[in-house]
Amino acid sequence: MKLINQLLVGVNTVAAAEAFALANSPGVDIKGSS
Repeated sequence: MKLINQLLVGVNTVAAAEAFALANSPGVDIKGSS
């Protein structure tokens, strides 16, 4: 159970890191103003 938990946390961390990197990439407004 602990292994599965750590795996899910790892996947969530990678997804959050990718979303953060995408938000910080040029041409993307992190404030989301339309």
